[in-house]
Amino acid sequence: MYHVRCVGRLSGSSGKWWGDPDSKPLLGLHGWQDNAATFDGIAPLLPKNVSLLALDLPGHGFSSWYPYNTCYNSSQGLLVLRQVVKYFEWDKISILGHSMGGAYGFLYAAVFPDDVDKLIMLDMARPMAISPNQLVLDAQDIIQRCLKNNHMSLETGPRFTYDELVSRLFKGYRGSLTEESCRVLLKRGAVKMPCGKYSFSRDPRLNSTTSDLSAFPLSLIYSMAENIKCEVLNLKGKSGVNFISEKDYHNALQFIRKSAKKFEFHEVDGTHHFHLNEPSAAGSLIAQFLDV
Repeated sequence: MYHVRCVGRLSGSSGKWWGDPDSKPLLGLHGWQDNAATFDGIAPLLPKNVSLLALDLPGHGFSSWYPYNTCYNSSQGLLVLRQVVKYFEWDKISILGHSMGGAYGFLYAAVFPDDVDKLIMLDMARPMAISPNQLVLDAQDIIQRCLKNNHMSLETGPRFTYDELVSRLFKGYRGSLTEESCRVLLKRGAVKMPCGKYSFSRDPRLNSTTSDLSAFPLSLIYSMAENIKCEVLNLKGKSGVNFISEKDYHNALQFIRKSAKKFEFHEVDGTHHFHLNEPSAAGSLIAQFLDV
């Protein structure tokens, strides 16, 4: 039986810990606007000697939000991840990341190549890419939209019944999540307000932070990929990620394959959230990868 406990507000993050709380865990990083519950189905399928610490990254789940005038981007995420590692005084870590969490894992393994044993990326091959010219054109609008939403808070946000919350989440993910998976994420993604209705627990400013703030030129991404030295497992949903083309996805993997100590790639049935909707196939492949 896995032991589950909440992790206090650590470097801006809370989370869930399955397994031995005194052992160094696999570090679970969720996707954009999701939370630590994204790994609820995968965790029980891991080898029994593997514990899992799934974080609520800042602005998500039960974690605190970034301060006023601070926007969310991948550089901030990388900094948070390093703070967590330093807090626990781990020399090396292994990372399980879905979508945005996979991109954060990519960045961490590239920037700290000697500090990562294994990197598991679910439906993500690299951080988002942008041309320098496009970033120059978009930067002003991105910053303006981030600042426009500075005033937003739980107290001033919209209220919903629980069923309305489930419906909004289901429609917002456009078929990527089942209704049951929506309810799983809402365990940490909903807050009951004094009026009796609910609000999403995530920071509404996440909606105004576009991927451009977390994007890099492709040449830089490929240079980082060539610096990833650990063992790598990449799982892709057959009906999964649609914001990176099939060609670009596999191009990034080719760069990782060249430098990684070990590399595995598998396609599995399912949407972008295959690990949550139907975790058995992904769980089996992850368990095999970790058990070697």
